[in-house]
Amino acid sequence: MTEKKMKQGLKKWETGKIWLYSSVILAGILVGIGSAGRASAEDLGSQKDQEDSSNISLSLVQESKLNDEADSTLKTNSSTDQISNDEKINQDNSFDHGNSETGQDVKVPESNSMDNKEQNSTSYTTYDSNLTQDSKILESQTKQETNNISETEKKPEVEYTTQVQNIGWQDPVSNGQSAGTVGQSLRLEAIKVNLNNIDKNKGGINYQTYCQNIGWQGGVSNGDVAGTVGKSLRLEAIRIGLSGDIAKLYNVYYRVQVQNFGWLGWATNGATAGTSHLSLRLESLQIQLVKLGDTFVLDEVPAYIAEPGITYQVQIQNIGWQDVKRSGGIAGTQGKALRIEALKINIGNNGEDQSNAVQYASQVQNIGWQAPVSNGQISGTVGQSLRDETLQVSLAGNLSRYFNVYYQTYCQNIGWLDWARNGDIAGTARLGYRLESLRIIVEPKWVSAPGVSTNAFINSTLKYTLLQHRGNHRVYPENSGPSVQTSLYPAVEGDLQLTSDNQWVMIHDDTINRTTNGSGTISLMTLSQIKEYNLKSDSGAVTGDKVPTLDEWMQTVKTNSLIPFLQIKVNKVNTEAMNNLVDTLKKYGYADSAVVTSFYTAPLRNVKTQLPDVKVMYITGSLTNNEITTAKSLGNNSGLDVILYKNGNTAAAIPTLNAQNINMAHQSGLSVGVWTLIPGQSWNYWTNRGTNVITIGSNLHGV
Repeated sequence: MTEKKMKQGLKKWETGKIWLYSSVILAGILVGIGSAGRASAEDLGSQKDQEDSSNISLSLVQESKLNDEADSTLKTNSSTDQISNDEKINQDNSFDHGNSETGQDVKVPESNSMDNKEQNSTSYTTYDSNLTQDSKILESQTKQETNNISETEKKPEVEYTTQVQNIGWQDPVSNGQSAGTVGQSLRLEAIKVNLNNIDKNKGGINYQTYCQNIGWQGGVSNGDVAGTVGKSLRLEAIRIGLSGDIAKLYNVYYRVQVQNFGWLGWATNGATAGTSHLSLRLESLQIQLVKLGDTFVLDEVPAYIAEPGITYQVQIQNIGWQDVKRSGGIAGTQGKALRIEALKINIGNNGEDQSNAVQYASQVQNIGWQAPVSNGQISGTVGQSLRDETLQVSLAGNLSRYFNVYYQTYCQNIGWLDWARNGDIAGTARLGYRLESLRIIVEPKWVSAPGVSTNAFINSTLKYTLLQHRGNHRVYPENSGPSVQTSLYPAVEGDLQLTSDNQWVMIHDDTINRTTNGSGTISLMTLSQIKEYNLKSDSGAVTGDKVPTLDEWMQTVKTNSLIPFLQIKVNKVNTEAMNNLVDTLKKYGYADSAVVTSFYTAPLRNVKTQLPDVKVMYITGSLTNNEITTAKSLGNNSGLDVILYKNGNTAAAIPTLNAQNINMAHQSGLSVGVWTLIPGQSWNYWTNRGTNVITIGSNLHGV
């Protein structure tokens, strides 16, 4: 009975052992599959082994106590087997955990020696043999998987080093790290690039550099030097590509930091990164490999920037299309009074889509603003004999991020205006002036403008007016009919004096002594008395011309389509005389387009009372906040006319007549004029500083 129960207990123990060995093998397989599976098998096997071991031991002890008369041999064998099996369980548990935690073989304890194993039954030996064989298979599979993982983890790596100005060769970096310097203004001079963890027979990396004074060098590969050593020449651009089998598995991406531009965008697989024809150094570089199919985020910054290379062409009245001009060249004519009728502009060499790189529009006679066009299209008209009057040019895309476009127009009756840029308007409007020539330049953002940019566009007669002082008085008597008829500029200035019988006459001085063959004070003479004398020319010769009245003078101005500037020379103007002045301006249609000037504010206020829209200008010897306040008090359409040169002397107003004060006047809604030009000085000098009215003598300067 007792022996039978003990055999049943041993059989139960054998069944548990079979389950235990299966758990060990299963746990080993899970080791190769993953850590999560391995952990689960360990927990499950350990728990089950402990439960079975405890149950079997308890059963055997109880049976031993109940049957004291059992056969001693059987009792001895049972006891020996129990001890051996308990130790075996502990050993197996130790192996299982050892394998799962360290992956190393565990030494068998001395108590479980081969001699002891031989004492066990044949079935136990079979289990041990199966366990050993299974363990060897598991060990072989695990080693093979480990080898495969190691090979997978050894991915190709790109390694590179640069030679830097004042530093020399730097330590190698890899996989997207920066080689070179940032913020030190040091040039890259040479580079070496290599691939690690790859059989050189299965592929390599090739690269080519663009060098100062050399251009593109021949390509090199796999650790060779590209660039120059010991020549102090900057790298300006680079191309990098893969070859062989690796090119079928990976893309190579690279980008550069460029002087003045900073980091540019990523280039890939042989595309150019950097700049050309801009004389800019590379300062830093990054390279990395990206497996085909993997995502690589690119930005909108271009990888390569080249000099834009702008060209343009104009069609000229009576000539047709001229030859193409390049950056800064003058297209059109000067001094021939020929209009520009159409133009075409092109941008090239910047390495990107050129279809909309430059956009431009023209304002055309009788048409107005046309719709913008782009690269190489015609703006303006062909075969219609219409003048272009204004122009707008702008860059698009990445060009506008890094470059400015500047353009300048040469206009009828004015000459060269200032430089406009990036879509500003250049030329004139509401003056009927033709464009006669132009020039265009594209410069990087950090380069200064090619000239002054204050007055590139003139928008009305008072915004920018050239004024003939006393008419063409170097050829004909000043203020006379012939001097008005032959005026060289769009506007003409005349001087108003009052006679004793309250009549306006056009004469500069308060006497007739200098300008006629008579003598006397005008305010003490009647109009008929003044008419008895003849005007003298600039040389002093007596002519047949008489001193004109205001009405006679205005009739000549109207006939010749000029803009009248009337300077009131007297401080006190009675009501009758003021009414006469206002009525005359209305009679000839100049109530809102004539300009009335004076050294005195009283007559200016009087004329504004009757003609609120007439333009008035206060003549002053300086331009300060005081004069600006006075002129502003005159109301809308007011301004300041500042003396430059009088009676052979340069006026003291010059120091205060600067761009800052002119702008301050403009901010107050005032126009600013100057008179008359200093000998030898161009009127462009003052328009470039923002003045609106330039009073010029017949010889372009003086009184």
